[in-house]
Amino acid sequence: MHRKTWIKHAVWGALGLLLAAAGMVLLAAGKEAEGMLRALPGILTGVGCGLFGSNVGTLLTRMAARKNPQLAMQQAIQEKDERNISINNQAKARAYDLMIWVFSAMMLGLALSGVSWPAVCLVAACYLFVVAAHVYYLHALHKIM
Repeated sequence: MHRKTWIKHAVWGALGLLLAAAGMVLLAAGKEAEGMLRALPGILTGVGCGLFGSNVGTLLTRMAARKNPQLAMQQAIQEKDERNISINNQAKARAYDLMIWVFSAMMLGLALSGVSWPAVCLVAACYLFVVAAHVYYLHALHKIM
């Protein structure tokens, strides 16, 4: 791994750790915040843990690959294998199909259980965003192929 890449991942991992720690400190402080600030500790903790885990995982993977170059080469070949790419794409397509039904059921359940309408509308907007992205990419890929 290049030194510059290692430093980048280490800095982002450290930043993630600091964000997660800040979120946990705010959560432990337990001060009653109002409005959107009530969600701040959870957001900081979630984003921090994601940054930390992703970057430290990348560092550990590259360190292991440096110790065993033959295994790293075999893994690189498997990632570029057309069969594995096709399997991955089919799994994504099936997960998307399942997600459409799950989102629909969740929206219906939220609406029927009396959850506030802004929350239901937010979920519906996310659902429509995903469907619109599907239509956009479908159109773009049909133009290319």
